[in-house]
Amino acid sequence: MIGVSGTVSGLRNGRTVRMERKKTGRPSKGERHLVRAKLPVRLAEALHAEAARRGMTLTDLVGEWASRETGVPYSPQESLMAS
Repeated sequence: MIGVSGTVSGLRNGRTVRMERKKTGRPSKGERHLVRAKLPVRLAEALHAEAARRGMTLTDLVGEWASRETGVPYSPQESLMAS
């Protein structure tokens, strides 16, 4: 059970123990909106290949292209490189 203070209560050897909750997963990229689009298979494959070639995520590739088209900044410092 997760407590209000960020601690986790659990059972170990039949006893209740309190442990600090560990943060898992990737760091946050900041506030985001999910945008979905259905694309022709060849175009989607080409986008994935281009993102991989550049060593970046598809989200970052599309974000950079959308930024250039709209003039709204997309900062690479907000993003994480693909591993």
